[in-house]
Amino acid sequence: MTDEGNGSQGPDSGSRRLCAALSSDRPGILAEACGRGQFGRLFLAVLDDGTQAAIAPAGIDEVRLVRDLVGAVSARLPDAAQAGRPPTLLALNVGLMRVLDDGFAGAGLDRARGLANDAALRTAVGGHARGGFAVVLSDGLYTDLRDEGYALEDWHQVRGSGAWFRCLGAPQT
Repeated sequence: MTDEGNGSQGPDSGSRRLCAALSSDRPGILAEACGRGQFGRLFLAVLDDGTQAAIAPAGIDEVRLVRDLVGAVSARLPDAAQAGRPPTLLALNVGLMRVLDDGFAGAGLDRARGLANDAALRTAVGGHARGGFAVVLSDGLYTDLRDEGYALEDWHQVRGSGAWFRCLGAPQT
């Protein structure tokens, strides 16, 4: 993933960035959602394991971006859950990222990717939204958003994963 047009950050510099990782059996959902919204400054990639990823530039309004990104992805998914289909997980985390000559690296994205593919989270979410859509927040981002007044009703904590989730898809019937 390349960081074009960000001349103020050289190789190996680190900064706090909002990172999103989407695990879904629907390829291209994240890129489609970001392509139609106000997300032109996000850096998008498909990681080697198929996880779709987005990294925000340093200093972005994280509360607004989370709200807008969740809405954009949700709008591109079917309303009704489909039996047998795994849930789509959008995991969000904030962490340090380094800009490299050929892309990005850092714990921020590694954590988001780990949450999007975490077996315990998938099991917990599967009981609520099998075939639907769930947003996953790392503990740290959950706390940051709560402290900034982001509405966090109906969120479920998964302590072993260090995360919170909220199902937005319809429950399986």
